[in-house]
Amino acid sequence: ILLSRSNYLIMSAVLGVVIFSDLALAIMRMLINKLEMDYAPRRIAIPEELSEGEKILIRQHHLDTNHHVNNGQYVRMALDSLGRECQVKQLRVEYKKQSYLGETLTPHIASLENGKHVIVLKDASDAVSCVVEIQE
Repeated sequence: ILLSRSNYLIMSAVLGVVIFSDLALAIMRMLINKLEMDYAPRRIAIPEELSEGEKILIRQHHLDTNHHVNNGQYVRMALDSLGRECQVKQLRVEYKKQSYLGETLTPHIASLENGKHVIVLKDASDAVSCVVEIQE
C-alpha cells in the first residue's frame, strides 16, 4: 500500500514569490478537475481512404521566428486543401514533425459523412508532419 501526501505551491512569475495557501490549493483543484464535456480520443483517427491534394511548397511566409512552419500555417494549409470555404465548429491538430523552407507538403484528405474532414500533411518522404481534423 502506498500513501502519499502532497503539498502544492504556485510560483508567481510576476512577483517572483511562492504562493502557499488555500489559493494555491484552489488553483490546483481547478487544473486537476476535468470539465464536464465530451472528451475526444487522444489521437486523431486517420481514415484508410485518403485522396491526394495539390502539393504545397513551403515559402517564407509559412515560417515562424524559429525558421520552421508556424503551427497556424499547417491549419491554413489544411483548410485551403479542402478547396472551399467551411464553417469550422471544432478543430483538432496533431503536430508530428517540423517542416522547413523549400520543403513540399502534400495534403491527403478524407471527408466523412458527419461533416468531419481529416487532412494529413505529408512531406516528400511520406512522413506525417501534421494531422488536422475539422468538424463543420
